Amino acid sequence: MDKNKDKLKRLGLEEKYYYLRFGEGEGPVRGVATVCLVGYSSPDGTRHYVRGVSFCSPKDQFNKKVGRAKALGRAIKALEHEASSEWLLTHNPTTVLTGLGIFALSSHSPVLTRYELKIMGEG
Repeated sequence: MDKNKDKLKRLGLEEKYYYLRFGEGEGPVRGVATVCLVGYSSPDGTRHYVRGVSFCSPKDQFNKKVGRAKALGRAIKALEHEASSEWLLTHNPTTVLTGLGIFALSSHSPVLTRYELKIMGEG
């Protein structure tokens, strides 16, 4: 087991993943984004989330294990630093994410999309 999975296990947290394929129109897929979500509760019982995102270039072969490891590492970074970082530029391919309200590769307390709320059992 890798160090980030060990961290989550020690904290009693579980991660959830989903994938976004992005491209233009009906053309070939331009790449894949792996999104990792981790939910946790503060001492007062308020539910919080962190999100990590990794990109697979269309020039590279998609590897689920690598994408998950990078996305989890970014989610852990947001959790440990209690801050978002690695802000996305608003040009392709990130317009797919920014259009969904995802503005950073490492996000602390993001506003979750409807789909993300459903994945996390909140919707």
